[in-house]
Amino acid sequence: MRSGKCDAEPPMPRLVRPAGIEPATPAFGGRDFASFDEETERRAKDSTNRNLATIKAALNMTLADRLVSTDAGWKTVTAFEKVGRRRELFLSREQRAELLAACSPGLRELVQGL
Repeated sequence: MRSGKCDAEPPMPRLVRPAGIEPATPAFGGRDFASFDEETERRAKDSTNRNLATIKAALNMTLADRLVSTDAGWKTVTAFEKVGRRRELFLSREQRAELLAACSPGLRELVQGL
C-alpha cells in the first residue's frame, strides 16, 4: 500500500570539497583558458561542440532504448554558437604524392577517389 507522499526522487547530496583542495580551473596544455587567442578559443569550442554532439547521440540512444526515462538532464545543454568552420588547408601536389606513396594499395585507391 502506498503512502500519500509524492513519488519524487530524493534531493542529490551536497558535494563538499575536502580541505586544502582548490576548485578546478579551465586549463589547456598547461595554459589558462583566459590566455587563449581568439582562434585557439574558437577551435577549442568547436572541438567541444563535436564532443557534445557525440555524447548527446549516445544519451539519446539510451532514451530510445528506454534505459532512461527522460532526456531532461541533457536536452538543455547547448553548443557554442558560430564557432564551426570548414577546413582551409589543402595539400600541395607534392604532399598529395607523398600521401599516396605512403598508402597501402587498397587504401591508395580510396584516397585517390577522394
